[in-house]
Formats: sequence, structure tokens, C-alpha cells
Amino acid sequence: MNKFVLTLILVLSAYSSGYASSDSNTAWGTYKKNNSIIGFKLGESTIEDIAGKMGGKLPSKPEDKHELASVCFNVFDKPDYIIFSTGVRHDYSTLYGFQISKNIPDIIKSTCTQYKLAKNEDLVTNGGLHIGQSKNDVLRILTNPIKKSSQNWTWDYKNYQKYDTPKVSSSKAGPTDAKYIMKIISKGAYEDSSISIEFLNDIVVGYSVHYFAESDFKIEHYDINTGKRIR
Repeated sequence: MNKFVLTLILVLSAYSSGYASSDSNTAWGTYKKNNSIIGFKLGESTIEDIAGKMGGKLPSKPEDKHELASVCFNVFDKPDYIIFSTGVRHDYSTLYGFQISKNIPDIIKSTCTQYKLAKNEDLVTNGGLHIGQSKNDVLRILTNPIKKSSQNWTWDYKNYQKYDTPKVSSSKAGPTDAKYIMKIISKGAYEDSSISIEFLNDIVVGYSVHYFAESDFKIEHYDINTGKRIR
């Protein structure tokens, strides 16, 4: 079960190869079909959204701001647990991952809040992935994994999202914030996701989905008095 403890290791090399554009990236479409559960979507929903609907305490920020934070729920009348994770790039609000499992470490179980699913809810991704499926069922949803053993399968997806209009933010910078204007211009984002599934006797007993994005940006500096670009 150690491989299934919430650990997100995503290595992203900005401006590198391997990132297809959204329009031509059919593999990324497979990820997007499985990036939400009971109404919460990775990269868009927040931990505050989850707490507002499901209860429980907001996760505390770890002292090391490079670590993830998580919140756990055990499902009423089911031996299932769901763990939501946040904390990518110091962002402790956005939802970046979820894990569904029948077996989690006792130290995490002790922190879980009980949640009763509504009649129209189930622990199934928007693409139909859920505990209890066979390996053939999984292959029909996700196609062939990139890493495969008898008990664990893994998929990695990459995408480049080009913005229709560059996103620009500016702020004063330099000594006493009075030397120049710094503009950060983002023209897109490099996106990474991973899906991991754990099997027992060829049946799904747990799975996790994670997401991460890195901005494709440049920085420009302008003289605060003349507005002329200086670098």
C-alpha cells in the first residue's frame, strides 16, 4: 500500500518536448474525462468547496511549503475512503488530486470525517472509473498504461494549453518598489496529470488522479517614469 500513499512526484521541464496542444491531444482528453468526482474537478475546485459540501476541517499547511496537504473522508455504509490533496507550488486552496481506496494507513484513517453520499452521488469519475472494475473495464476507459505490474498500473498525460489572449500581470519592483514596472506575460500553460490504479486479484481496489500545471511565461521590465522597456 506504500505506493498508494498520497505522494505527488511530477517533474516538469518548461519549454520541453512532449506537450501536445489541446486541439490535437486526444490522450489529454482521456485525462479530462476522469478528472472530477462527486462534482469536484481538479485544477478548478477548491478545498474550501469540499469543506463546504462535505464538512471536515480544512487541511493545515505543512511547515515545509513544498509538501502536499490533504483532507480525508470515509464513506458512510461503505468500506471506502476518499482523500483530496492540495499544496502544489504553495497553493493550498486549489484541488490537485484525489484518491479513492478501500485501504489507507491507520494514521490517515484517524483524521477522516464521515460523509454520506447523496442518492445521485457515487465514487465514480466523470469517465466511469471506480472501485470493483476489472482490468478489461479499465482498459476500455484509459487504454494501455505506461507502467504496468500485476498490482499497479500508471498513466501519465501531458498537454500544452495555449491562451487565446496572453495573461498579463504587473507590479512595481526595485528598491522601495519605485525603480521599474515588472510585467509577467503568460501565453499558455504546461499541464501534467497522472492516474494510478491498484488491483487485487485483477479487480480495482484503489485509484488516484493528480494534476499539475506550470505557466509558460516571460518577464519584461519598464522604466517607471518613461514607460520605456529596459529589459
